[in-house]
Amino acid sequence: MPSSETAAARIAELLPEINDIRDPRLREQVVGCWLDALDGGGWSADDLSSIPASLRLVDRPFGLVEHVRGVAQMAQAACRVFRVLYGEGVIRLDPDVVLAGALLHDVGKPLEFVRRDGGWRLSEQARSFRHPFGGFAIAARRQLPPPVLEIIAYHSTEGESFPRSAEGTVIHLVDALNFTPFFAGRG
Repeated sequence: MPSSETAAARIAELLPEINDIRDPRLREQVVGCWLDALDGGGWSADDLSSIPASLRLVDRPFGLVEHVRGVAQMAQAACRVFRVLYGEGVIRLDPDVVLAGALLHDVGKPLEFVRRDGGWRLSEQARSFRHPFGGFAIAARRQLPPPVLEIIAYHSTEGESFPRSAEGTVIHLVDALNFTPFFAGRG
């Protein structure tokens, strides 16, 4: 069994945007959340690259890692655009909160999916709650800051009736941009 340092290094290798988080404690918490999620789902760090982004996308040549990286990179770009075009006096997005939220928005997915009978299925846990709730619980145990917890909890449809922060709105929209176009034009 690999050491936790080896597993942490593997997470940072698969999700290199983690290294862009400026706050070292937050960076460590993000890695810890992924380690906890994988452990909770019965996965190893090496398994992360095989977990699908969605059961509706299992036929695609990408998975959860690419989805999370896409959300993280687009969220980072959104922060740059907002800063350059609108200035920090108009809107100030916290780049560490945005990036941590992007990297953790789907941290509950390893709890939600299982491989069974030659395919991907919802776990027993997912019959009770979806990934935003599992991800929130993991991140809360790791004591992530409330703005990041809000992003995880409200990024998906479960958050539709709650007011989102500016950072949470960015992640919600960028997450949708990294998911819904794959279904465009399908009948």
